[in-house]
Amino acid sequence: MPASSEPPDPNVALQNAVTELNNGKTRRETARHVLVLTWVAARIPAKQRVVKIARVIDIIASKAYELGLAEDSLEELVDIITQPNELDLGSVATLIKNLYPAGGVADEIVLRVVGSLGHGKAKAAFPVQAALLRWLIMVYDMLENQKILSQLYSLLFNLLDTIAIRFDHIHCFV
Repeated sequence: MPASSEPPDPNVALQNAVTELNNGKTRRETARHVLVLTWVAARIPAKQRVVKIARVIDIIASKAYELGLAEDSLEELVDIITQPNELDLGSVATLIKNLYPAGGVADEIVLRVVGSLGHGKAKAAFPVQAALLRWLIMVYDMLENQKILSQLYSLLFNLLDTIAIRFDHIHCFV
């Protein structure tokens, strides 16, 4: 009988990828691997994680600051931030502050950010929503299609009743 191969433990795989990055291996595959494993680790409750996610977030932040994020990496991080996860607000804030696009920001990414705004269990926390709105304002000049926000005007207008994001929201209309 063939031996059954169990899927690798995400904690071990994440730890190995972090070690590779710390040892200077900055291959695109390793960076992509860290992003995927961060996505997996974001779904593991903090007390069950073997690797401290704060260290991984710091590595991602420093690499994003140095090199910028490719479109696929930016998309992965926006998915991690906007979907329900087990990350603390400090880690999420660090990720948002370091979303430095290497090129233009695609419409799909803008749609995901705007789609994460509002009320509900599946939506991001209000401080995260406010930070994402500030990020959209900051990268406005890098949007591939700047008219996308005009096309989303009615949706953004309907979110004005969300007092927690209202101040940051107003800048989108100016």
